[in-house]
Amino acid sequence: SNSFCTLLAFEAMGVRSVLASCKLALFLVVFLVVHFVAHVIDRTLILGLRKLSGLSTQCIGWPPPWLFDSAVRPHRRSTKESVVDIHVQNAANAHSWFGWPIVVPRSSADENPLGHPDEAQSHLVHGKNAAVGLNAPVYTNHLSTIMANFKPVPHIVYRREIAKSYDGCDLAVDWAYPEDNTHLFSGPIVAAMEMLAGVGRALGVIDETFTRFGIPPQHGQGDTRSAAHNHVGVLSILPGLLSESWTTYIRSFVRVALSHGFVVAMVHTRGIATPLTRPKIFHGGFTEDVRHWTYTYLSREALAKRFGRPTNAVLVGFSLGANVLGNFLAEDGDEVRRRSAVVTASAVSAPWRFHDVAVPMARWIQKMTYDADFKGGLVYYLKYNAAVLRDPKTGAGVGFDYERGLRIKDVPEFDEHVMVPHHGYRDRDHYYTEVSCFQRLHKVTLPLVCVGVADDPICGPPPKSDHWAELCARTPSLAYAELPSGGHLGCLGHPMAELTLQPTPIEALVCRSMAHFLVNLSHGTTMDKPLHSDRQ
Repeated sequence: SNSFCTLLAFEAMGVRSVLASCKLALFLVVFLVVHFVAHVIDRTLILGLRKLSGLSTQCIGWPPPWLFDSAVRPHRRSTKESVVDIHVQNAANAHSWFGWPIVVPRSSADENPLGHPDEAQSHLVHGKNAAVGLNAPVYTNHLSTIMANFKPVPHIVYRREIAKSYDGCDLAVDWAYPEDNTHLFSGPIVAAMEMLAGVGRALGVIDETFTRFGIPPQHGQGDTRSAAHNHVGVLSILPGLLSESWTTYIRSFVRVALSHGFVVAMVHTRGIATPLTRPKIFHGGFTEDVRHWTYTYLSREALAKRFGRPTNAVLVGFSLGANVLGNFLAEDGDEVRRRSAVVTASAVSAPWRFHDVAVPMARWIQKMTYDADFKGGLVYYLKYNAAVLRDPKTGAGVGFDYERGLRIKDVPEFDEHVMVPHHGYRDRDHYYTEVSCFQRLHKVTLPLVCVGVADDPICGPPPKSDHWAELCARTPSLAYAELPSGGHLGCLGHPMAELTLQPTPIEALVCRSMAHFLVNLSHGTTMDKPLHSDRQ
């Protein structure tokens, strides 16, 4: 019997190994073709035309330079060299608190949270507004968004706990510890070869194919209080819409965070990864869960009990989770530092103004590209939680028309027919106005890194730079960095960078900033004015 089970286990491992290898090989083939067509040929062609145009202008006086520039403006991203600029607001505080500029070339140096890139590849930030260079090919926004969703990422070993929210609703929390994921630290080439060969725990690269919102098959269970060793602190993730710990961008970010010495706690949105136990769903400004999580599970007492010593924490939100994070920090102000061990935070690619999100998502290419995925996920969310979202006698939805919710076509319809009535808003316009975080970020007192991408195809472009400049002038605790390209949670690098698992610019920026802040805080040198004398 044992021999038969062992044989079956090896058979399953062999199948998963082949599937993992095929998946990685297919991704690399497609990515190489896309890179060659969308970057190499395009850039070479435009640069060649520029040289011919310059030669023609010198010889016959035509065409004038402005004519060529206007003709290739749609391809401007391809005419740049590989170094582009990250625009920074509140640069002085960003440099002193978070060590900016620190990120930028995607090299092995990014694995060191306090290391600095070569002087030739970046420069120090000076003045009120400044730019930090980064090395990465610049793809179109849709290409970066879509391809990043399919890139292979090594398996992350999580330990699942069920936390209770303020109303008793279950929240699935996946903890990732560096000592459980030593296979990630064997070097990028070795890790990539593990994925290719399907060796060891990296086989989990295909585990995401299991039931959506279900517990991934290789979770550990039970008490995790003794699991931490020498770590920088706890990094708690607030994910984007419908994301879970097995979502590609989450796993990719967790891997980088672990390499920087963090213990990671991925807090799922209520109703995801474990069913709702209370008839109340999330929304874009729903801060009650993160508030309870922060003050209960990330309190100084709770973390000291878990790890056996005082431990600091940081919060990182992505997309919708970043909007929730911004609202929470603005609503609670100094209470966050007073009642928890959280000392800094980062909001990445948030829908800063919800009305601005509706504009790009109404375009036909966005609707054709993303609507089906969002619709499928939201409808599944309602079905997954039907036991508590429907009246057991009548089958009607709790506070909304359940059957109409199943017939939505896109996110705005879900907002209109589910979010608005369920949470008591007057209409969708009222909902969007109330939950947008940008209007209240000036109330944030915790050091906060906001990161935006200019060509985000889902959340749309961030507010204009002068709006950020005005906000940062009013809010000393806020630092803002904007990438000119990268899509929504994408920022793909060169094929070799993806094969060798180099951090994306956003991953490196956020992780190194948070680690730099915590290390300086432990030395008492992070801020000219102490956060609080009782922070430990």
